[in-house]
Amino acid sequence: MEKEIYIKKGWLFIPICATYGELPFGGKKNNRMLEIFCREDNSETKLFEFQIPAGEAEDETYPVSYYARFPVKQFTDKTLILRGDLRKAFFDGIRNEDVPETEEKSLRATQGEAFRRPSIHFTPQTGWMNDPNGLVYAEGVYHLYFQHNPFDVQWENMSWGHAVSRDLLHWEQKDDVLFPDETGTMFSGSGIVNDRKMLGLPEDAVIFFYTAAGNNNKWSAGKQFTQRIAYSTNLLKWEQTDSVRHAAYINKMAYAAQTYSNTGNLCMTVQ
Repeated sequence: MEKEIYIKKGWLFIPICATYGELPFGGKKNNRMLEIFCREDNSETKLFEFQIPAGEAEDETYPVSYYARFPVKQFTDKTLILRGDLRKAFFDGIRNEDVPETEEKSLRATQGEAFRRPSIHFTPQTGWMNDPNGLVYAEGVYHLYFQHNPFDVQWENMSWGHAVSRDLLHWEQKDDVLFPDETGTMFSGSGIVNDRKMLGLPEDAVIFFYTAAGNNNKWSAGKQFTQRIAYSTNLLKWEQTDSVRHAAYINKMAYAAQTYSNTGNLCMTVQ
């Protein structure tokens, strides 16, 4: 099935069935592919591809554990097509909305919530979290990027989540910045502040090295792992570049940050 959405607001809210094993009232959960396309001038361009944990209850309702918040501001006034082997109840649950003020407040104040979240360590509002990537300190703000699956509570759809802090104790979650694409899923990496004007990029850019894990999603079938670069001048909007070299099954570029560690406290590395 598919659903067309004319984007007028900043996010898609996608229903996620994150229950383990058997679902209440019968039914089972399994992963299904969801593809997202943009339609312009009577042609379609593929933008994203995710594995969605689809719940199929016996009464054909869609059991929702939470809604994944997916940023689509850059597609305002464009038509997105969501297509996949998922039931009508799933597509009916997708909505295009801005984030309510109450939810924005909850994203800034979730630590220690109801004894189920750490009081000190950061955890994302929803989804699966893995190792930290690209830790940088810029203009008085600590930026934490991390392996994230927004669409389930298990490992899949490796993306880069993002959170910020001024004291390393209180964190505010931001939108994810890297999602799986035709080069693969977004594995680990590192980040450095570009005060040496490397690679012909602006001095105020922050440069991120990461592994695109080819052959880890259908879109990248048959491709190798590659080392790639992304950069940002505001740490919210990123630009991706061509791969810097092929390196099958190498998972880190932390040495790149170590090489330029004499930038002082502007650089933290992940081993």
